[in-house]
Amino acid sequence: MGKWWIRRLSLLSRLLSHDAWTFELTKHSTIIISMDPFATLTIKIIKEQENIIGPIALEQAKKVSGLTLDWGGQKVSFSGDKTDIVNNLVKQYEHLFGKASIEVCKDAVRSLLSKIPPEKVPYLLR
Repeated sequence: MGKWWIRRLSLLSRLLSHDAWTFELTKHSTIIISMDPFATLTIKIIKEQENIIGPIALEQAKKVSGLTLDWGGQKVSFSGDKTDIVNNLVKQYEHLFGKASIEVCKDAVRSLLSKIPPEKVPYLLR
């Protein structure tokens, strides 16, 4: 791979520097960019809850152990088992707002669940 590609990949990496993004360079010099599905789930859940309950949604998400948020940059990172952390996020909303909040979370991420192996899907989202 030439210097041009390395510079472009480096630039692309900086432009899309996001904890949830992963980069893969195939043997045919194709760059595959994908987002961590758990980060996507988390962002979608928080945004949907935010649409309903406002800034309280973000306050509650910040209380979840193992979840670090940079909401201004729409970045999330995990410290621990991602499945458990997403479950705990949903539980946090359930604790305050009941079973309806679980349904809101399920609806928010329904289309994304196919990107996660079935055994890794948080049980509250099944």
